[in-house]
Amino acid sequence: MAAYIAFDNLQKIIRGARAVYAPGIEFTLGYEGFLFRSLYFHNEVVARNSYSIFNEFNEIVYANNATAQTNNNPIRIVDATWMIEQTFGSMQQFDASVESQKPHAPEQEIAEWKQWYRQTVSSHYFPSEAARERFIDDRARWRWAVLRYKLNGGPRGLGFMGFNDEVIPFTPGGRRTNMIALQMVPLNPYLPHQRVITYDSDEKRWRMMAYEDMAADEALYRPRYVKPYTYPLYYKKVPR
Repeated sequence: MAAYIAFDNLQKIIRGARAVYAPGIEFTLGYEGFLFRSLYFHNEVVARNSYSIFNEFNEIVYANNATAQTNNNPIRIVDATWMIEQTFGSMQQFDASVESQKPHAPEQEIAEWKQWYRQTVSSHYFPSEAARERFIDDRARWRWAVLRYKLNGGPRGLGFMGFNDEVIPFTPGGRRTNMIALQMVPLNPYLPHQRVITYDSDEKRWRMMAYEDMAADEALYRPRYVKPYTYPLYYKKVPR
């Protein structure tokens, strides 16, 4: 659901940019599902299905934004491993670079991720606790090394997010000062996932709300669906 809203808001950003900069802008979104799936024990089918759904949502939003139409969708979703290949030449070269960096991971930077794994990975899958701890340490170091190459390394020194000379990396969260920050859902900071997306058509405002807050509101919140999905994409606020 968050991805659908993000695509919609990106189209609005594109439309606004074109009003002040005639050539317009394009967004390339790197899908990290294939790259990081081993960290979360997802198989390739799960990653492929998610990638397909994101692309489908992107095309639906593009089709629904008539005022933002161009000859081609200005938002494209690419596999992050493709970005890596453009930057490092091949995944094999990238993997070798990652392996060379793993021993240098600062303990303080990987401690939180190691703790998460200790709470998540069952001892049942390992012959000993020592083997489990080696796995946890290896995955935490691998993650640190991969993230290090997001904005560093490669022929241009810009990491795989800078996979060609014309790309300007951006972030939706604004957590890195060396990247352009895009607040794609104004007034909505990061909130727990148990909240749902709502839309007030009178105020033209998107909000994240808890179910109990929706129930206590004087207005009704009707679920809105996107075919063929049976789970509400968001809830629209309407008078009772």
